[in-house]
Formats: sequence, C-alpha cells, structure tokens
Amino acid sequence: MVTIRIILLSIIACFVTTSVQAQHSNKQVRKGNKLYKEGKYQEATKEYQEAITVFPNNKIGWFNYGNSLYKEKKFEETRKVMEGFAKTTKDTNDYADAAYNIGNTYMEEKKWAEAAKFYKESLRKNPQDADAKYNLSYALEMLKKQNGGGGGKDKNKDKK
Repeated sequence: MVTIRIILLSIIACFVTTSVQAQHSNKQVRKGNKLYKEGKYQEATKEYQEAITVFPNNKIGWFNYGNSLYKEKKFEETRKVMEGFAKTTKDTNDYADAAYNIGNTYMEEKKWAEAAKFYKESLRKNPQDADAKYNLSYALEMLKKQNGGGGGKDKNKDKK
C-alpha cells in the first residue's frame, strides 16, 4: 500500500513539475515576443532560449527562437533551429513556414538554388502561399542570372 502511494505521489509530482515548467516557458515566450516586436532581437533570442531550456517541447518558443536568430543575421543557426523544428512538427503549415524561413536565410546569402529548394518544399505543404511563390520565382530568376541582386519578401513567418 505504501508503494502505491509513493508511485502515485511521484506521478502527481511529475505532472505538477511539467505544468510549472510549461507555464514558465510560455511566460518567457511572451516576454520574447514583446522584445521581438520592439526590435530588441538579441534580448528576444535570450528569452526564447530560456523558454526552450526550461521546457524543450515549447513549439512556439523554438520557432520564434529561429526567427530572432534570423533578425540577428545568424543564418546558419537559424537554419539549424528551423530544420530541427521542421523535423519534429506534425503540422503541415508549421513545416511550410519553417521551410519558407530557411529559404529566406539562403536568399539573404544569395544562394539561389538552396533558397529555391526550400521555397519549393514550403509550397509542397502550403501550395497557396503567395510569398513563397513570389520568392521561388525570384530565386529561380536570380539563379538564371547568377549575378545577385535584392528583392524577395524578407518577412519571416511569425508565430504568436
């Protein structure tokens, strides 16, 4: 009888701990979102990083962490985060948004073939995304010219 009580108390403690961690993580994400909106990307990155450290299953924390890295022009790190996010999400729209954002990192570096690959990947999951269609077209045009240039829609897909 004592063993069953100990097991039950352990299970309850795990649920309470997880709930508290998730609440703290969500609070950090909200704080990060506020900083992100204010253009304080380094500070936002730290808040998102804290959120996912406390509760690694915080999907929005991971996605927004990638976006804040992008705003800091840390494109390789952004890709790693977004690729990890894309591999773990089961939501097709989230996957499409991550692929789009990876495409944006390559677009910033004028790596047109890589950008086009990820915009195509995004469109496989969300064929109606006008921004992805536009950026794919632009990347393919630049790939043909191979002389660089600006353009494309820079706006990352944000989660709130």
